[in-house]
Amino acid sequence: MKSTLPFLLLSFLLVSTFYGCKETAEEKKQKTVELISTQTMGLAFLEAFKLEEAEETFKKYIELAPDKKMGYANLGLVYLRMGKYEEAKKQLSKAIDIDGKDADINLILATVYQMNDEKDKAVEVLLNSLQFAPDHEKTLYMLAELYAPQNDSGAQNNRKKHLIQLVKKAPDNIVPALELTGLYIK
Repeated sequence: MKSTLPFLLLSFLLVSTFYGCKETAEEKKQKTVELISTQTMGLAFLEAFKLEEAEETFKKYIELAPDKKMGYANLGLVYLRMGKYEEAKKQLSKAIDIDGKDADINLILATVYQMNDEKDKAVEVLLNSLQFAPDHEKTLYMLAELYAPQNDSGAQNNRKKHLIQLVKKAPDNIVPALELTGLYIK
């Protein structure tokens, strides 16, 4: 009996460990499915401009996955569309804390600054973003647009520089090519 006791204990531990791992894998699968469906619903609400529903859905996403940047980024986008710029900044900053090298999230943050009449901060965020994503087309275009209303030669030179980069990166995009042509005509 004494010799079978360690064997039984070992068998019990192996079975419980195996069962526990299987349960953990099943829980992970369920959590992944729930995250995907929550994100999909949130994006559908956002697309339909049902902002309150989108807000609640992305808050739920953040509860499920507080370590994932997309929940915070999407909630920041919802707040941007609601005109709640301070809340948008907070959520986007959390997303950037998780992954500071996501050019799209930085672009959304720059848009929040732009909409809140903080153009200098928007430019700062975009220039920082170009350090790790130098060919990000939307960043280049937004920078060119932020420099457009400024009449000083430094701003116009910066605008031209970013438009040239953009035309090289996206030669089939006629809008920056036309804007660059307009600058050369001036």
